[in-house]
Amino acid sequence: AESYADTSDALVEGSVAFASLPPAIYVQTKNRDPEAELVAVKVHSGSSFSDGILLVRQGEPLKSPSDLRGKRICYSDKESTTGYFMARNWLREHSLDPDRDLADPPIISGNHLNVIRDIIEGRCDLGGSFMAAYKHADEADINSALARVFDITGRTPHDSIVASSAADDDLVKTMRRALLEFDPNREAGTKHLGAVERLTGFAEVADALYNPVREALDAERVGVLTVEN
Repeated sequence: AESYADTSDALVEGSVAFASLPPAIYVQTKNRDPEAELVAVKVHSGSSFSDGILLVRQGEPLKSPSDLRGKRICYSDKESTTGYFMARNWLREHSLDPDRDLADPPIISGNHLNVIRDIIEGRCDLGGSFMAAYKHADEADINSALARVFDITGRTPHDSIVASSAADDDLVKTMRRALLEFDPNREAGTKHLGAVERLTGFAEVADALYNPVREALDAERVGVLTVEN
């Protein structure tokens, strides 16, 4: 697909049987089609969950949320769970309006590794990402030690594999079984797949574990309305 929105559209319209969706897009897709079915979530380095983080440059004297006022933020993508929605929700929870209290305009870096680069190179002062990208950025020749974690913005499941409501029930069961039985060592002779995400398998999780993402999306909708008014 050309975008997250296109991926969601294809699943809701039934033109694909399955899609890999980041948490925020899964929640939005589920709102559009309550019959879309959560099949499994990716497991990275043995964990089904990802910590959203707010990063700043190493050595910058930024200690409290109020120190971030007037600073410029980098977002990975405006549809990113940890790189946008959760970062903005954290700011609001700490009495900072991401649209009024930070420098305008923000930087849209394009992906999580670019966020880390942009912070290190001074294009922005802070940025939203997730812990695995930060920990393994060296695999992309980024010295992440030049950035530091300012705070944890929340925890979410990793990207999910979701079945269209139009998908055949037997096919969904077969896909779920295949994913849950996946073993990278058996299939590819390696402990994990991917240098940054380090996929080690898939797991079942309850839809309720996406509630923190729903709260962040709700806060964003309210925040947008506040800015427009």
